[in-house]
Amino acid sequence: MGTFFCTNIEMVNPSYVLKLPFLEQKKLGNRVRAFRIMPSLTNLTQKTITFSRINLSFWQDPEVSKEFWIEQKIIPGDQSHTTSSYLIRSDVPSQQKLYDKLQSIKTDEAYKEVILELVDMQHKK
Repeated sequence: MGTFFCTNIEMVNPSYVLKLPFLEQKKLGNRVRAFRIMPSLTNLTQKTITFSRINLSFWQDPEVSKEFWIEQKIIPGDQSHTTSSYLIRSDVPSQQKLYDKLQSIKTDEAYKEVILELVDMQHKK
């Protein structure tokens, strides 16, 4: 999968860039299906970012959402890594709507429906 720029607002000189570079379908044992997912944050500020919270939602389905934490040191001009990721399982009732939505996005290649929003960010003091 390619990297997709996901936003619900137009930005002219952004201080950061949010992307969804990692969305991978997995098959776990016992026929359970899942997605490995992790957004990334590119730091365009002059400060080092130490923590950020990113909310993922969808244009057509705003009540389905997931919050991601990026607990990494991101120096100016650098991007967070996606080595750590979240697992969204099809057999977990609290994750079922999100799993179904991700499945629909992946199947229909409707990545433009994904919205990433920066909820909180902390800088190195």
